[in-house]
Amino acid sequence: MFFSLSVSIVLQALLATLSFLLSVGVAAG
Repeated sequence: MFFSLSVSIVLQALLATLSFLLSVGVAAG
């Protein structure tokens, strides 16, 4: 249970970072 919860949190953090980098790239480009 705790393991799946931490995996979900890590995936959400990666997704947020990816979308942030994408928006920064679009703004810079």
